Amino acid sequence: MGYESFKIKLEGRLKIMLKSKSTKIKASKSKDSLVVLGNGPSLSNDLDSLSKLSTTSDFLAVNYFAATKEFLMFKPRFYSIVSKQYWSKDENEVWDNDRKRIFSLLVEKVDWEMHLFVPMVARSSESWKQHMKQNPNIKVNYFNLTPLDDFPQFFKKSLRSYKACPRPHNVLIPSILFGINLGYPTIYIAGADHSWIPEVFVTNDNVVMAAQKHFYADQLKSLNSTLLSDNAKPFFHPNSLKTMKLHEVMHKFYYSFKAYWFLKEYAALEGSQIFNLTEGSFIDAFEKISYDDISG
Repeated sequence: MGYESFKIKLEGRLKIMLKSKSTKIKASKSKDSLVVLGNGPSLSNDLDSLSKLSTTSDFLAVNYFAATKEFLMFKPRFYSIVSKQYWSKDENEVWDNDRKRIFSLLVEKVDWEMHLFVPMVARSSESWKQHMKQNPNIKVNYFNLTPLDDFPQFFKKSLRSYKACPRPHNVLIPSILFGINLGYPTIYIAGADHSWIPEVFVTNDNVVMAAQKHFYADQLKSLNSTLLSDNAKPFFHPNSLKTMKLHEVMHKFYYSFKAYWFLKEYAALEGSQIFNLTEGSFIDAFEKISYDDISG
């Protein structure tokens, strides 16, 4: 074993020992395959095709999906929210309120059994837990955000027990991990455009900007939140109005795309296959197929 490999493995073990907490996931699959619904703009073109998969597939939704009309159409069995910002105070009060509103929508709307995956930080919020208990249909599952960058085979036990995950720079990464750990032999991802790179530009004031587009932008215009709009906006550090530098933005992109290769390797170890249904997706780790390629 080379020095760098040894260092990465040792640091990973130490992070898990010092940061991760034991947790028990009670969620289980009910169908043969899983569809992870990203919020990319392409999803609006795929809704009819996706609905035809409901007889053989469970659905997993993320972030602001509960605020859309499609939420009640798909009634996802799983829902994941990863960012710690949902449980901490944001410097921008409007953004803070938008995030908190999602939990109220889940409590109001869910009339089917739904398993909600949230990071361990949520377990420390008594007020949040009491709020979610208002709807017994929502089953809360906690997981650790302890990040790993390499060697999924070495960290397999920690990944299985939700004590660690591939570096979670976006919600899709842990969501795919959930599908693997839940035992789905086939996982499809949709709305995973990840086409941010061509959208990035730098202003004359050296502010790094991008229009990070979502399929629900038109539906959520009434919220009047720049957080949910398709207009170009800066990249901010978590819970802060401090903007990110270009190398910080690119570093974030690097870790996101690298994590998918990590997941591909882990999926192979666990007997799962991941297919990308997103036309034009920038994710290069998973085999890209069309809806016509899915039999049954």
